[in-house]
Amino acid sequence: MMPDIAHGFQIHPSRESSTVTTEVLQDLATENERWRIGATLQVPRQRLAYWRRASSEWRQTSDFIVADPETTRMERPYADRGRGRRDYAYLSESDPIANPNRFVGDVLEAQEQAGATVFVSPWLRHGVTQTDNELAATLQFAEIASETVGDDVRLLMGVEATQGVFANREARNSLVNELVEGPELPVYLRMYVTAPRSYTQYKEKGALEGLATVVRALEANDRPVALPQSGLCGWLMCAFGARSFGAGISASMQRNSAPSGGGGGLPPLHWYFVPQLLGFAQAEEMEDVAEVDEFSACECPYCDGELPGTGAAFDAEAAGKHFLWCCAALGAELDPDDPAQAVVARVEAASAFFAALNNARVALDSRSQPHHLAVWENLLQQA
Repeated sequence: MMPDIAHGFQIHPSRESSTVTTEVLQDLATENERWRIGATLQVPRQRLAYWRRASSEWRQTSDFIVADPETTRMERPYADRGRGRRDYAYLSESDPIANPNRFVGDVLEAQEQAGATVFVSPWLRHGVTQTDNELAATLQFAEIASETVGDDVRLLMGVEATQGVFANREARNSLVNELVEGPELPVYLRMYVTAPRSYTQYKEKGALEGLATVVRALEANDRPVALPQSGLCGWLMCAFGARSFGAGISASMQRNSAPSGGGGGLPPLHWYFVPQLLGFAQAEEMEDVAEVDEFSACECPYCDGELPGTGAAFDAEAAGKHFLWCCAALGAELDPDDPAQAVVARVEAASAFFAALNNARVALDSRSQPHHLAVWENLLQQA
């Protein structure tokens, strides 16, 4: 049975302060009654005291809290495993595969100390080598975790694989078979992707088709799927049976990919999420976008019917909160009995709005153009 993360949106704090997540959770608690809203403690990124304070605040208005151990960091040298490595024993483990019981126990203890209400078994990234060692270890970790925790503990099986695994039929079928034969746990699934440019939405056709196939197959085999750090791609996968998705404000928290580096010394662009496009445009483009008849300004608490400021007046924090609000709103639109209907309708409406922009000769920057919509529409024909 899927724990409280079912049919929910999970806020990832990323580089934002815990205060931002606290405020969004409070605002959503007063408006949202349909979907469950939770938050993530990304354990290695902060010291234990920081997460204890954050979880104490978030418990008041969240439906669940996940203390994500991000155990793929175990592939890095000790010094690169996160700020909290002195607090968490599992980050000091030299060989998790050789010491699985101790490693799993330390990972679960770290989540409990941080303030989790939903627990995740540790995992290693499948597909980075030519062997199945990482997947075998992941399944062993999940088995140990399921035998360790009490019956009243809500546990998910952490799993991560590269986009190449999902794009390859034989590899993804093998992945599904192994997961179905493994512990009977909901799957906390990440697809490790090559990051698209800036805030552009992910649109690799083969990998998306593979992810949809895996989600659908796991759901059919009573392995409900949560998709952390997936952004709107995770929302898209709800059409194929995914129970939840997660996103943060920064681009790195809207997909699971390697850091893409800094901005090369250039000032940051002012990205604003446009619900009608299911994507981001630059704030400086929004006046032109708003001239199209089909556009309506966002009424969330951070926009209040106004367009974002431009130049020095752009409020990046407010724009980020607006995006998180929109993610929760998109989730709340989904009917658990037929989620594909709302997803299909939204994607079709976004394509129509983009066509209206083109007809009105509104020229968006190439990074703002929603080229993902054609791929997503094609994929949804299979939903």
